[in-house]
Amino acid sequence: FTTNKRLVFINTHNGSPVIQFRNGSRNSAVKFCTIQGASTNVNQGLLQIGDASSTEANRDITFDYNLITRASGSTPRYGIHVFGTLMRESRNISISNNEVIDIYTPSSASGYIAIGDNLRILRIQNNHLYQNTAGTPGNSATYVSIIGGKGGGNSNNCDSIYITNNYIGGRARFARGQSW
Repeated sequence: FTTNKRLVFINTHNGSPVIQFRNGSRNSAVKFCTIQGASTNVNQGLLQIGDASSTEANRDITFDYNLITRASGSTPRYGIHVFGTLMRESRNISISNNEVIDIYTPSSASGYIAIGDNLRILRIQNNHLYQNTAGTPGNSATYVSIIGGKGGGNSNNCDSIYITNNYIGGRARFARGQSW
């Protein structure tokens, strides 16, 4: 990990992602950046690969060595949200070596990485997912580090999803510190 993440993207609007790939995005990468956002929308993450209303699928997209966190005072729902569209599945997506921290919505389902429907070849590896700030879930809230099917349901029409070597929990990288 490098602490030299000089390019910073901030979106404090609670209804939209900070960075979004859609409608046939290809051969794209977000690396060595700080991404801060506030989206509480059930269908959005701070970083998002989403629908493909064009005839092309989203493919060959990489998120690598980023710091993904909340904008000041916000409680975003998902850090990263990945999904595709039926017959135009998002494919060959890599989420690796990121720090995803302080992603938490106390009154509704939330998580660091949300896996939606219609995906082919998704790799989630070597990430650090932790909560640096205190929080108490609401009575009906579901909080999961890597969540399938937005809100804890099943992810439909997915193939070849690899989740390996991630550090989950604690209050620092490598799952260090107290539980939150």
